[in-house]
Amino acid sequence: MKILHTSDWHIGRKLYNSELKQDMLLFFDWLIETIDNQKIDTLIVAGDIFDIAYPSNDSLKIYYKFLTRINNSYCSNVVIIGGNHDSKSTLEAPKEILQMMDIHVVGGTTEDINNQMFEIKKDEKTELVVCAIPYLRDKDVRQSVAGESYEERKANIRDGIANYFGQMAKMTENYKAQNIPIIATGHLFVNDSKITSDEERELYIGSLQQISAKRFPSEFDYIALGHIHRPQKVTDRIRYSGSPLPMSFSERKQQKSVLILETNLDNSFIISKLDIPKFRNIVLFKGTFTDVRNKIQNYKDDGKQKAWIEIEIVEEKFNPELRSLAEAYIQEIKDLEILNYKILFEDNIKTIEQLIEEPSSLKDISHTEIFDRLLSKTNTENPQELKDTFNELLSTVNSFQ
Repeated sequence: MKILHTSDWHIGRKLYNSELKQDMLLFFDWLIETIDNQKIDTLIVAGDIFDIAYPSNDSLKIYYKFLTRINNSYCSNVVIIGGNHDSKSTLEAPKEILQMMDIHVVGGTTEDINNQMFEIKKDEKTELVVCAIPYLRDKDVRQSVAGESYEERKANIRDGIANYFGQMAKMTENYKAQNIPIIATGHLFVNDSKITSDEERELYIGSLQQISAKRFPSEFDYIALGHIHRPQKVTDRIRYSGSPLPMSFSERKQQKSVLILETNLDNSFIISKLDIPKFRNIVLFKGTFTDVRNKIQNYKDDGKQKAWIEIEIVEEKFNPELRSLAEAYIQEIKDLEILNYKILFEDNIKTIEQLIEEPSSLKDISHTEIFDRLLSKTNTENPQELKDTFNELLSTVNSFQ
């Protein structure tokens, strides 16, 4: 049996004000073709199907059209879990209909945990079991305790996550006795993983929903993770597939991929990485105004779609005329699509108060950077607790925007 592991589609995502719709459609074309060519039996999607909890009708149409196409492909089973960006009610609205198509959706935890375990059959024989564990929220893994300290809360959440995986692992004993391989899904931050994008730094550092790789039960032969956009191997059996498309300019150099697993006789998997084609060039031009103009003039776009460009002009000395010069130059560029530009002067480092007085500059720095600057000007006994709480709040707000 062959399984394909992907995650973090973020349907409806925008880079600045430009939609990734066409890129997502090209990815789905490629994915269907890959499923048929590779003869994939089961597709696992490890969370963050949509970019926001209540997606647009257009985003829903893209999603359902893909599921219709996959129902007519070689793939006979699909397992989809909810991520921190997803709404359980949105994902599970057509759950019964999708289940008739062998598309199993677990948007959030269920009252009966048995409903999160799926037997994957081939030729009437159970060849695989998938324990579908979605993004685990605080309320899913622990009860609030009055007077609980921050450190106690953090430890209890992480213990709760480990216990939840352990509870599902205990339910696999009968299948292990029959030598049937077990896959668990998850959507969380594993301490041992690496982050590289700006969004991951903002939302994942300090997240309480994280555990060490050592705390995953040994009963699971493979753990298909989502949440981090950079594809990576945490251990041989614990892996992130990563997002299929760059979700920010900081991910522009990442080679995106999916993971393909093939069952082995000893319950292990033969795992291979399949690179996803680049559907569009995403480029950052950085340097002085002269340097940037030369780079743009010499740039040759070989992508399937018009390149998306971010410009960062860095000059040593302040020049009040540079913004108007840069804007006039950008208006002349026709072959490339400029999504964002910013101008920095090395001799004009602004304080947070100055940035607040100039709203146009706020878009050039992240929410966490603003928060960190404000925090540095206050006296607090536990600044890390405030940072962690702010990151949790920011993650929640972003999932509903």
